[in-house]
Amino acid sequence: MIQIALSLAIVYATAFILSRFGKLGTVVGITLGSVIVAFIRIIPQTGPVAETVDLLGTIGLLVGMFLAGNSFDTRGSLKSARSWFLVLGQMGIMMILGALVGRALGNETLVGSLVIGFAVMQSSTAIVVDAIRKRNWLDEPVGILGMTLMVVQDVASGMLPLALGLVLGQQTGAINVVWLAILSVSFICLYIAGSFIGKQLLGHALSPNESPFIMGLSVALLAGVTAQFAGISAATAAFIAGLLWRRTKFVAKTEAQLGLARDLLVPLFFISALRIADLSLVNLFSTRTLVFIIFELLATLLITYPLARYAGIGPLGSTILSISSAQAGEFTFFVVFLATRFGIMSPAEGGALAFASVVTFLISAMASDAGEKIFHKTRKFLTFFDKGAAAPQETAKQKTPPSVIFLDVPEGTKEDVASAISPWVKKQLDTWPDSSVLAVESVSNEYEEPFLRSLGADVFVY
Repeated sequence: MIQIALSLAIVYATAFILSRFGKLGTVVGITLGSVIVAFIRIIPQTGPVAETVDLLGTIGLLVGMFLAGNSFDTRGSLKSARSWFLVLGQMGIMMILGALVGRALGNETLVGSLVIGFAVMQSSTAIVVDAIRKRNWLDEPVGILGMTLMVVQDVASGMLPLALGLVLGQQTGAINVVWLAILSVSFICLYIAGSFIGKQLLGHALSPNESPFIMGLSVALLAGVTAQFAGISAATAAFIAGLLWRRTKFVAKTEAQLGLARDLLVPLFFISALRIADLSLVNLFSTRTLVFIIFELLATLLITYPLARYAGIGPLGSTILSISSAQAGEFTFFVVFLATRFGIMSPAEGGALAFASVVTFLISAMASDAGEKIFHKTRKFLTFFDKGAAAPQETAKQKTPPSVIFLDVPEGTKEDVASAISPWVKKQLDTWPDSSVLAVESVSNEYEEPFLRSLGADVFVY
């Protein structure tokens, strides 16, 4: 198993280097590292090592899809017709044009061309959300609509295995007794460790039997059994289970408990997913790969910007949303995995999409950090078809995050107080990740509370 350990070491080293020195997100590093491992063929095509990687990769796929559903962000909004126009217009136009490009590059099947279009339509949720959070735009139109776009794309990706299975009349990775047993054992092990993790890292005071983790486990297994009898792909079943698990109100704990499994197994899924793809140097510098890269960058920019402006987002916000979404998302490897095994995409097409995904990931991640500079340098060009770009634009508001003051409470009421203020605190920390936290044992006299309030802090008194 030396090859597996070496593969993970390369992936994590790449992620560390890019995040530490390149200031890029972990997702970008894991994606690039996985392509490097698949490119140099550390994992053999056949044999026990390949079978082990496929096995662990399948579990990683299930865990990753489960967490994708579990972390489903409901911040987005589709209340207005213009927001629907942005989401469906961007996804629909990109998918249709991408399908035409795939057809022009040699894919002769309608389903295969549409899957290629689906792959280039996707954007990285991690990069888009990071660009929005850095500018404190979560509650601005660009933040709300940008998050909505990512939510709908993630749901579409979660349902893709089911759609392909129904259209083609076959299943890849469908849950059977073996996979169900593996999934059950994995969740049970995490469940046993859940109490310790919750208490030590999350301050979760309930015992395992009292926590809703068992409810989430039941939902996951029920979805797996249903998937087996209904013929639904395991990945879609896991995604749906994650969506349902949100009803347990155990989302944050679930993320922490399954996060380690995800970080270990998802890179192995990426490596396993690309084993069939053609990752040769010839394919890297092929016309197909170059066309995918250019199309992903230019088409996303030219389509997203006008749709975002029509939806009510300002010129600066539209520019940054377009730049941050101009890449093939982290679900690209998932699409390549499905399409190559279904036989609707050739290894060369899968490899070209994987290469294009990594290149556009790097370009988009670096460009989104310099979004304001790019906007000001291209403003003259934008004014040719968008007169609003000539007006002065507000840059990201640099506000001072509020302090969160925790006051001690009488014995016996701490859990009640914690449950009462936790939603407010979570909301503040989501909005202000760098909020300062000050723990106060008690308010010693009548002057201390006004003094704390004078500092601009929110004070809870019980």
